[in-house]
Amino acid sequence: MVRLVGDQLGASLGDAARRRVSEVLSSLGVEVVRGTWTAVDNSDLTLWAVAAQAGDLAARSGLDTDETGRVRVDPQLRSTSHPNVYAVGDTAAVAGTRASCQAALPQGAHAAKNVLAELRGDELKPFSMSFVGQNVSLGRQNAVIQHAHRNDVPTRIWFGGRPGAYFKEQVCRFAATSARKGSAVTIPGPR
Repeated sequence: MVRLVGDQLGASLGDAARRRVSEVLSSLGVEVVRGTWTAVDNSDLTLWAVAAQAGDLAARSGLDTDETGRVRVDPQLRSTSHPNVYAVGDTAAVAGTRASCQAALPQGAHAAKNVLAELRGDELKPFSMSFVGQNVSLGRQNAVIQHAHRNDVPTRIWFGGRPGAYFKEQVCRFAATSARKGSAVTIPGPR
């Protein structure tokens, strides 16, 4: 038996997409439980997947962090306490973004450009991006693709099933290629 324990399943998805995720998980025999996992839940195997917090390395290193352990950064992605340190991805508290590859890859590329600009004595540029949606894989043959407004609020547009799985696979391939090449495509953030 697989049991998924959490505050809310697909909290960042629209209602219809969230229902689809719930239906697919149920059809796969996954029990969804609202709440917090505890050791007394007793399982043969536990996979702890927490996206709401970062490790404590940044805080132990003396960097200013938020309540989740993410490094506080300025608009140029530099640590607010140590401007010679850049932080990106899931461990950076970047205003207007969430932990995702959709944000991390452009942040990494932008930070690299700012490091080069700093070395040349050029002006650093602030980071800006818009979200376009979210992809939730539900196995090799199923996924939910949720479109979002530029500010990451879900729209009513979504699709799923095999077309969703194909789309998700293409997104993963694009992300891997972007990471390998050190480049990323972004849409400027909402104004």
